[in-house]
Amino acid sequence: MKLKNKKNVIFILFLMATITLFYKGNFFIKLFERKLKTHETKPKISLIMPIYNVEKYLQESLESAIKQTFEKIEIICVNDGSTDSSLNILKEYEKKDSRIIVKDQLNKGVSNARNVGLNIAKGEYIAFLDPDDYLQSDALKIAYEKAKKNNSDILVFGFTAFPETNEWLEKSGKNRNKNYIENSINAYFENVTPCVWNKLYKKTLLRKNDIKFIEQVNIGEDACFNMMAFPGSKTITFIQDRLYNYRTCRKDSLTWLNEKESMKSTLKIIKEVCEVWERRNILNGNEVKLLQYFINMSYEEITKNTNENCNLAQEFLKTLNPKIYNQIIVEACNKEVKKRIKTIEELSIKFQN
Repeated sequence: MKLKNKKNVIFILFLMATITLFYKGNFFIKLFERKLKTHETKPKISLIMPIYNVEKYLQESLESAIKQTFEKIEIICVNDGSTDSSLNILKEYEKKDSRIIVKDQLNKGVSNARNVGLNIAKGEYIAFLDPDDYLQSDALKIAYEKAKKNNSDILVFGFTAFPETNEWLEKSGKNRNKNYIENSINAYFENVTPCVWNKLYKKTLLRKNDIKFIEQVNIGEDACFNMMAFPGSKTITFIQDRLYNYRTCRKDSLTWLNEKESMKSTLKIIKEVCEVWERRNILNGNEVKLLQYFINMSYEEITKNTNENCNLAQEFLKTLNPKIYNQIIVEACNKEVKKRIKTIEELSIKFQN
């Protein structure tokens, strides 16, 4: 009798173990399947679009995004307090395509809108699209494949300006195929246009270095972002393919409307970049390059109206970090930059008098 009970107990225990293993097995199988599905559906690229009063161009821009031959993307549209029909257009497209994510907020500026997109991005890479521009149909496919092939932290592609262009835009939009490995500072100073919309950024690069847009800067914010991103990159790839179409001469654009404010933004950029580069030990050895860059970036704005801009010259020189603006560094600059520095210094003295 005792033997029979023992057998029954063993049988019951065996049965319970079998059932437990079965359910656990099913659980792990389902968990694996769920993870596999998540991996398959997770976007490879997060395309971020800051939206503000662009009803005239928005549909064309969105169409270029949803019709990409590379489909593993998410399209994050941040409506930054538009007062036209932009939000309605976004909501209609959100219904049509599950990859579109619409965020609506009060107007906080383009830098904040892009940061909202960065904070929720799930893609392996980040790309930006201004809502009055559009992408070539195979843009993200070409960019992603070449970035993966080269294990690029940043990939830079060409662009075409329309409906009008000029010599500078034509030259800037044309890249040559080149890889920079462990030489990211030179990559920025030698070849880069300051915009973010002709680039693909590895998300881990941005997260690791806590790179975001400076929200007090809404003109020139792209340059500031890139000057934070490039120094932390191991591999930067340039490709000659013109994948982006950049609209010029939009008179209601932020840059056009706030031209007088651009110098104030430039001063904030200079201060921020110098502080960050010094903190990250990037400044040492790159003082001449950085000074020349800031001089060339600011010179036209400072000197185009000497009567009003003498005080800007003084503010500009005060903002420069003493480690990049001193006699030794100035003497190491090229002749053209030396001339420009002298002109700015003369304007500064004129204001003091």
